[in-house]
Amino acid sequence: MEKQLSGEHLNSLSQADLLIDQGKTHFEHGRFEEAKGCFATALEKRNAALGEDEPDCAEARHYLGLSLAETNAFEAAEREFVRSVEIYEKAFYEGHYKLAPVLMDHAAFLMKAGQWEKAEPLCVRAQDIFSKTLNGDHRLIIESTYRLGIIYRKLAKYADAMKLFVKVKKAFESPYGPTEEFKYLEALINQDQGKAKEAETAYLEAIKGFEQRRNLSRLADCLRSYAELLKSQKLSERADEIIAKAEAIEERAEGLSFSGALFTSTLLKA
Repeated sequence: MEKQLSGEHLNSLSQADLLIDQGKTHFEHGRFEEAKGCFATALEKRNAALGEDEPDCAEARHYLGLSLAETNAFEAAEREFVRSVEIYEKAFYEGHYKLAPVLMDHAAFLMKAGQWEKAEPLCVRAQDIFSKTLNGDHRLIIESTYRLGIIYRKLAKYADAMKLFVKVKKAFESPYGPTEEFKYLEALINQDQGKAKEAETAYLEAIKGFEQRRNLSRLADCLRSYAELLKSQKLSERADEIIAKAEAIEERAEGLSFSGALFTSTLLKA
């Protein structure tokens, strides 16, 4: 039976909606403490008006988890992510779309913390839900596939990682697509497997692509990785030259607003 809400509760829910919007604005501008306050207050109001097991409360917990993670309150953030998923599962079902963004954001912060084993099942589940609830070329399917490939690479599941990167690359393929990102990943995977020649070929292609696109932050990252490969081959003098080039590029890139990421760090706007 649907709960009858009083005028006071309806007013409180309107205030909560406004706080959620304010929290998103703070979050998008990097004001994470302010965002946390908005989301926490919105959650309190929704819990009081609706009860703690309502999907709107799960949404507020998801956003609160994101802001807690950004302020390094990782244990508290994890509790909010887990509770949000539990609420959505109870309100809908285990494969409902609403669960996937929470799972994906939870996985993203575990990835950031280097907890690849914990991130893997969350990312697998998110990718599976996105694949079953969205069209095949949807951004969220591509993004979750890409992130899962990153996890597989970190867990030394190189064949699985390459399969996923090839799939994502096809979705981006065009004369204007960021193919240098995939060449960079190909180089890293080959380097991880000790395939120095193949890694160097991929690095040089990636560097050329980053230079053409003038993606300075990613160019510097790629050059530093390439220098590590050269050092492993006892080519220290050449590696030092590459590092000096990377440092010069980083100085030029300082203060630029362009993001080198292929995807945003969270799914707050999803």
